Amino acid sequence: MAQNAGPGVVAGTEAAASASAASGTPGAAEAGQGTRARILAAAARVFLAEGYHGAPVDKLMAAAGLTRGAFYAHFESKEALFAEVIRAAPLLAVLRARSDAAPGALRAGLKYLAQAALDPRHAATLGAGAGIAQLLTDAAKLPRARAAVTALLHDLLHECARGLAAGDPRAARVITSLAGAWALGGVTEDAALRAELFRGAA
Repeated sequence: MAQNAGPGVVAGTEAAASASAASGTPGAAEAGQGTRARILAAAARVFLAEGYHGAPVDKLMAAAGLTRGAFYAHFESKEALFAEVIRAAPLLAVLRARSDAAPGALRAGLKYLAQAALDPRHAATLGAGAGIAQLLTDAAKLPRARAAVTALLHDLLHECARGLAAGDPRAARVITSLAGAWALGGVTEDAALRAELFRGAA
């Protein structure tokens, strides 16, 4: 993981990136975007494991292998980062990747998500753990995060409705089924029950 890098190496890399950005040299924008993506990926893991309030900025940046000083070059606040993590939900990206808008393609995408959610290697990325329920609880108390959840739900509804007739209730059913599977499956210790919940959601 990124945090295995020595602090001197990390600090040197950040300093070089800052100097490059300031001078406008080629690659500065790409380096900045790479650092931002690195922070987002690390933050998603930490928020899922610790919840919003259990994840101070120092811990988030340590997980990304960066120092606190680099945080405010990319995000104005921890809540802004939290909101962006929510908007970048992998679930939406998987559904958008469908090349076919037919209902069958939607079902295939959901089946893929259910199978991936049961694979421990993908749990942190997809949020298939107890953390997802806590994150939603945390988001409800934070204006920017609540707005991010609302926008994500609108996007998910739109994506799930692609290929369905106008007003078809299946789009909303898909989202509520997945949300229930993620929340309930994440808090149960019974692996067989968790698998049944995810299969049912798909």
